[in-house]
Amino acid sequence: MKLKYFFIFFLTFQGISYASLEDTEFSGFLESAEGKPVASKEYQQEDFNLGEIRLQLQADTLLTDTSESRFKIDFYRDEVLEEWKLYLREGYISYYPSYFYEIKAGRQVLTWGTGDLIFINDRFPKDYESFYSGRDMEYLKVPSDAVKISFFPQKYIVDLVIIPIFTPNKVVNGERLTFFDQSSGDFVYTGEDYFNADEPSTSLDNTQLAVRIKKNIEGNEIALYGYRGFYLDPNPSEDGEYYYSKTNVFGASWIGSALDGIANSEIGYEDSRDDRDGDDPYITNSYLKFLVGYKREMGRDFTVGVQYYLEHMLDYDNYRESLPESFSQYARHKNRSMFALRLSKLMMQQKLKYELFTFYSPTDEDGYINPDISYKWSDGLSTSLGMNIFYGKYYYTDFAQLKDNTNIYFRIRYSF
Repeated sequence: MKLKYFFIFFLTFQGISYASLEDTEFSGFLESAEGKPVASKEYQQEDFNLGEIRLQLQADTLLTDTSESRFKIDFYRDEVLEEWKLYLREGYISYYPSYFYEIKAGRQVLTWGTGDLIFINDRFPKDYESFYSGRDMEYLKVPSDAVKISFFPQKYIVDLVIIPIFTPNKVVNGERLTFFDQSSGDFVYTGEDYFNADEPSTSLDNTQLAVRIKKNIEGNEIALYGYRGFYLDPNPSEDGEYYYSKTNVFGASWIGSALDGIANSEIGYEDSRDDRDGDDPYITNSYLKFLVGYKREMGRDFTVGVQYYLEHMLDYDNYRESLPESFSQYARHKNRSMFALRLSKLMMQQKLKYELFTFYSPTDEDGYINPDISYKWSDGLSTSLGMNIFYGKYYYTDFAQLKDNTNIYFRIRYSF
């Protein structure tokens, strides 16, 4: 059995063995989900990009007065890959012996930062194939095998996360969705992971560290962040193989009340440890990234949220000079900007929810639109209908390359 599975199962079952069923709360859901491409099928080979029946079971156990555990598994049939899968989504023990600190160890979903689907200082893994295929938003966040220690000195909150086992982003890789590969100059749909990237080994030197220091000052939440680890997207190399290069990230954020709403801002410095001079065209350059957002309730059960995001590539001249001529047409911009909009409306005693989320990049001239309608039929039964729409002027930019994946999805879930 792999080290990471032993680590998770030992922590979880060791804790549950000390507790009785009377101290355990069970929950879960049964869900059917389908997604079908509606754009051109020039490169998309399958008639659907999402087809599954999923059972999720969760057990929350009070172990002692100062500890508890959570165990969550997903068992599902993936019709796209024609596989049955059993997946441990969460399995951890929380220990809180005093008011000064608490510890959570095991497989857990980690997240922080202020952006709405824009991640600057949140360096924890994401599943973009799930997100763009039509799965529930829960599955955008990928769990990590980690230890999280939280300290509470006076009016501060200090979170330290130690991740000894590397988990990458699940990017669009040709397994389920089509993407444009700059190396081959063509669109890719293979039905399997095209990158097959070499992951960092589990060692002390490769252990990822993340820290957040947070304080509330007169209603304003201020946070500082730090991260030492790897880029979570696969990186090409000269020999055609893919791997994960090293990075450090330092940043800060603010959330507070403004103009009868909630405003936020976030900034981050991304230090590309393997290419600090920016002269290796195969490795991501260092970046400065900035985000500002505002959210306000504009009427009864109607909320509007807007965001502006800017990323500035450092050592840009070195990047352009080192770029092979065959890649020059795909060169990234020195400054790339993007706007985001979220509209949310609740109706019929909050049983019906209309939601629209969009990205638009004036720099790349491309974007993404996600309309979604959900209805709660009863305490347990709910349905969702939506679309993932990709568009753009140039076939190789972030969203435009996904145009062939534009899809409509439907989910029906019974929770218990």
